[in-house]
Amino acid sequence: MAFVPNGYFPIREALNRLGRELFPSEWTGEEHKARRGLISEDEWLRIKDLPPARGSGAPGSGAMSQNMNAPAVKPGLHSSGDPSDPSYQEEYRARQRYVDAQQRLRELLEAGQLEAAILDPFTGALHQATTSLWRRHDADRLIESQYRAVSIRVQSWSSDSPNRMWTPSRSHRQKSKRRSKP
Repeated sequence: MAFVPNGYFPIREALNRLGRELFPSEWTGEEHKARRGLISEDEWLRIKDLPPARGSGAPGSGAMSQNMNAPAVKPGLHSSGDPSDPSYQEEYRARQRYVDAQQRLRELLEAGQLEAAILDPFTGALHQATTSLWRRHDADRLIESQYRAVSIRVQSWSSDSPNRMWTPSRSHRQKSKRRSKP
C-alpha cells in the first residue's frame, strides 16, 4: 500500500472518477485489468481472411516458433484470444474506455487544472510535478503504470456539476488571475 498524502488521490482512483464521468453507464472500475493490444471486431473482420504473414519474424517461422513454453495469451478478464468472441470484444471496449480516461487525466494535468505530486521514497518529501512533466513524450508511462509515488491533488470533487467534476486548485486559479492582468 502506497502512502497517499491528505488531499490527494492515487492515480487509479483519479482514473476511476474520470471514467465514471466520461462513461457513466459503462464504467465498471475493472478497466485497468483489460489487456493491451486487442483489436476491434471491425479490424478482425478486415484481416481474418488475409493469408498468414511469411518471412523472418512472422509467427511460426524460424527459431521463434521453437519457443512453445511461453503462454499464448496473458491472463486478463478472460483467456479468449478469439477477436470474434463477445467477451474479447467487451475487454477491448473496456481497454478503450481506460485509455480515454488516461488521456483525459493527462490533458487535465497538462493544462494545470489538476496538480500531481511525486513522493520521494528515500526522504519522504513531496515534489510538485510541473505541468511540463505531463507534456513529455514518456509521461503516459507514469499514468499507465499507476506509479505509486505519484498522487493527484483535487481541490474538491463536485458531484452536483455533471460537466465540471474537477475544480482547479487554488494555485492554478492564482496563476490564471496573474496571466489575465494587462
